[in-house]
Amino acid sequence: DFKNEKTILFVIEGEPPVIHSNRKYKIISLNYCTDFFVLAPTYINYIDYTINTFNDNFIDICCKNIKNNFIWKKYLSIHNSQIIKEKQKFFVNPKYYNVKFFNKENIINKYKLINEKKYIFFFLPQKENLLPLKKIFTFFIKKKYILLLKIRNKHEYSNNFQNFCNENKSIYYFNDTKNYYPSITLELIYISSFIFNNDSSGLIEGIMLNKPIINYKNNNNYSTLSNVISDNCNFYFNINNFNELTTAYNKIYNLLINEKKLIIDIINFKKKYFAYENSEKDFIKFIEDIN
Repeated sequence: DFKNEKTILFVIEGEPPVIHSNRKYKIISLNYCTDFFVLAPTYINYIDYTINTFNDNFIDICCKNIKNNFIWKKYLSIHNSQIIKEKQKFFVNPKYYNVKFFNKENIINKYKLINEKKYIFFFLPQKENLLPLKKIFTFFIKKKYILLLKIRNKHEYSNNFQNFCNENKSIYYFNDTKNYYPSITLELIYISSFIFNNDSSGLIEGIMLNKPIINYKNNNNYSTLSNVISDNCNFYFNINNFNELTTAYNKIYNLLINEKKLIIDIINFKKKYFAYENSEKDFIKFIEDIN
């Protein structure tokens, strides 16, 4: 009976299989990003700790922007509360984001990509008709990029769209999300010059790997995170329609000319708003101290 175990139960976004009364074990919720704002009010009373990649500076600026976001605004009821102060901890997931052993050539061979080309990683929208995707693809293909498209299995696109991708040698379509480490997403981001996003909180993964981002806004209810990022850095560019793509791309292109400065700017952003300097040793010590 797990109820009597004196150990730690790790759960995703605060969802344990069962909550025992008088339990002896600790419950730690591992959170990603925007789901934390949506779900934390529903589970914070039932867990012992909640762990986020971003820090309280980032949460503060998010909370200044979520009053009109009906999906997130419930979090305001617990923001800066005593229970949050006691239970919230900040660590970058040391396993998931460990890319020091990644090798570009090995990744290219692993996924059988065209070598000696420039890559763009795409977080695709949940529905293929939300953005003028084929126009966007054509824009970048003309600039000699290889496009790496990523979708979740549950949002898989139509056969017609997949056939369109398969028939174009400059496009690769991926929909497998089973691998935790090494993550397909992180491997493909690692070899890419930059990311094309669509209000996905996957942008966090891009920032963690020091990549600039173009974000095509498609739903104001999901744009809060994108607005917060773009208002506080110089490497994330929101666009509202296809006509703004050229300007955003030119800004990305100019950043990539001085890649060393770009990486320094992104690292400084992470130091300010993410749990960037909390090491794997810090995380292990935290676990040891509470176990």
